[in-house]
Amino acid sequence: MGIVGEYQDKVKKKWNDNGFTTDLLTLGLGLSEEVGEVSKAINQQNPAYKLKGNEIPYVLREELHDVLTYVCAIANAANIKLGI
Repeated sequence: MGIVGEYQDKVKKKWNDNGFTTDLLTLGLGLSEEVGEVSKAINQQNPAYKLKGNEIPYVLREELHDVLTYVCAIANAANIKLGI
């Protein structure tokens, strides 16, 4: 099992332990929101989203983590095993 599969298993355990939703519509909407936050972190040209210097890599890392978590949760809810 690769690193993605290991992470997917951790997400599944966390989702189960905390009683998080497995509803695909809700997860899809959550993923959409997180992808929007990644876009905001990248969009340095728009003053409304401009972050100070080294905040961008930190915020981007956190938002990408959220996206990966939602991708794994969706795969788990659909009984799809991810792997590379």
